[in-house]
Amino acid sequence: ITKPVRFPKTSQVSIAVEYGSDADATARHLARRRASVEIKYTQSAVDALRAVDNDWVDAAIVDGVSAKQLLPKYPALQITAQLTSDPYAIAVWGESTQLREAINAKLAEMKQDGTLQRIVNEWMKK
Repeated sequence: ITKPVRFPKTSQVSIAVEYGSDADATARHLARRRASVEIKYTQSAVDALRAVDNDWVDAAIVDGVSAKQLLPKYPALQITAQLTSDPYAIAVWGESTQLREAINAKLAEMKQDGTLQRIVNEWMKK
């Protein structure tokens, strides 16, 4: 997430991420591929976005849910790229086949009847 500006590939770019998050892992991967990436650690996705908004860093990497919930509070910021396509998951104990089947059935029902989309629209607005 950045303010509307493009960075030349040769310039130093500072990226804010929540320490220990998937965003942190993604930023570390980018830094290994591009020497001009400097990672700045924050305590939360909110802090990472605030760092961009206050011009303390050039960009932030946050998860999609946080971005959709928080961006309305930061109108100067925009999503510039989706870096991963990793979905969120519900984890159950490996031998809990009945629970897994029940969860999958309910999720399929919620998708079919539009409940999942209503949840996205209500809680993850742009």
